[in-house]
Amino acid sequence: MLESVEEFQFLMQKNVMGDPRTIFVGTMRHMAGPVYTEARSKVLREDEVRLGAPSCIDSYGASNRDEIFERIGKLTAAYLRDAEERSRIGKTGTALLQRSSPALEELFKIPTAFYGNRLKRPGK
Repeated sequence: MLESVEEFQFLMQKNVMGDPRTIFVGTMRHMAGPVYTEARSKVLREDEVRLGAPSCIDSYGASNRDEIFERIGKLTAAYLRDAEERSRIGKTGTALLQRSSPALEELFKIPTAFYGNRLKRPGK
C-alpha cells in the first residue's frame, strides 16, 4: 500500500532497489489510481525485454483471500529461479526462451494476474 507515485518510483529506481522484477499485490480496494498506473507501466516496459517474466500485478478480495498466500509463495520462488537463470545467462551468454520462465509458468495459472500484453496464456 504505497501512498504516492513518488514513493513507488523512488523504490523502483535502479540505485535504490535495482529496478527489481516484482510481484505487485493489493486488495481490490487499493489497486486503482496513479500507483497502479505506474506499476502497470513497469510491467509493460519489462514485457518488452523478453527475458524471463516481467513484474506482475495481482489483486485479491474476499473471494480469493485464502489462496493468496500460497500463490505469493509460489510466485516468489519462481521469480527467484528466473533471477538465477538471468544471472547464469549473463555469465555464459546463453539464451533463455521466454516460455521456459518459471515465473511465467506460474503466472499462466493465475487468471487475475496482469503481466503484460505481449504474452498470451497457453491455449488462448
